[in-house]
Amino acid sequence: MSLTIDRQAFVEHHADGQERPAASCGPRGRVWGMPPYAMRNLPGYDPDVASSRGKARQIMERIGYGPISG
Repeated sequence: MSLTIDRQAFVEHHADGQERPAASCGPRGRVWGMPPYAMRNLPGYDPDVASSRGKARQIMERIGYGPISG
């Protein structure tokens, strides 16, 4: 699930673009947690959302899940 979230879009929508994605909660307006270059190594925090979602699909396929057929 973490790999599929577009964190930048979430921030733009919910904080009117006034904040940036963070790896931890913190007081508003203060830098708290990890810097952006370090967060890229955490699952789901790479700014390349399409690549992260591709990794998520590979994980799900590897454990036996695939497209839903209707």
